[in-house]
Amino acid sequence: MDTVGGSVSRGSDGTLHITLNNRDPNREQPVTIEIRGAKPSGVTCRMLAGEKMNSHNTSSSPESVVIVPSDKVKIVDDQVSITLPPISVVALQVSCSAS
Repeated sequence: MDTVGGSVSRGSDGTLHITLNNRDPNREQPVTIEIRGAKPSGVTCRMLAGEKMNSHNTSSSPESVVIVPSDKVKIVDDQVSITLPPISVVALQVSCSAS
């Protein structure tokens, strides 16, 4: 089974929208994405976070799983790197300039 999955789309303004998920319930997964044809110039990161693997929202506990900002992503040259927490969903918005 693949542990990390993801998708990428490009907005009309050139921003890359990258969604990643780590299906491993026990281990973090380092991910490095090489950006080709553009130079990454900035990134924002949001993570879907819960305390346990089976955390979920209910009407009596509506904030068990929340979206939180993260500063755990880095840009080095033409690469974007992040370590995904176990059982996580991460959304990156990468601003790019022409290379």
